[in-house]
Amino acid sequence: MWPIAHPYGTGSERSEVGSGSPAAHARNRATLIQSWFRRTARWAFWKLDCIIKNLLFHSNFNRRKRGRPGPSVEEPDPYKRYFGITVPSTIPESSSWWQHQTKDLFPLTEESELGLMQSMITITFNDLAPEMLASARRGPFAEADESERVEYLLTRLRSERTRVDHENYALEHCLSYQRRVAATKEAFMRRGKRTPLGILIEVGPHRSTDASRAARRADL
Repeated sequence: MWPIAHPYGTGSERSEVGSGSPAAHARNRATLIQSWFRRTARWAFWKLDCIIKNLLFHSNFNRRKRGRPGPSVEEPDPYKRYFGITVPSTIPESSSWWQHQTKDLFPLTEESELGLMQSMITITFNDLAPEMLASARRGPFAEADESERVEYLLTRLRSERTRVDHENYALEHCLSYQRRVAATKEAFMRRGKRTPLGILIEVGPHRSTDASRAARRADL
């Protein structure tokens, strides 16, 4: 696979003890100075498919080892036999993953727990973000200049545009988005501090016990 990127062979991710996991291997390749891996969308999707299948295989193997219900070794369908029929909640964007996320959303919107919700914030990211313009024009992690900081306000997108301009900069896009989320939490979501959004009274995992509610009232 991918002989242009591995002229001497790919080797094995687990050829030695402590050599790392498939996710660590993908992270290493995506952050190399060589940009081929993060510029090739087909490799990224292939690697994601490998990671997901690795999680499914080991989850099914451990379930069978513990004697829990699942496909037997005589299952005629090889996909079900090796990967099982249950998708764990550890795989992002899967149905079970979203069901797990809804458990946190329900308490956040429950009036009897935290009162009536006052506001909601949606963080988005687009092609004309200043740091994305700088990365695409001058390389990874380049800082935006003064004109790029206001370019998104003055640029009008073409109505016939069908492809994303920065689709070949997925790594920079994800890192920039995560940095914006972290900066937003630090500046706008500081528990018990006055921020542009008011005073935040709840941050972190929800605990629906009487003791935790008393602790929150004491903190306020």
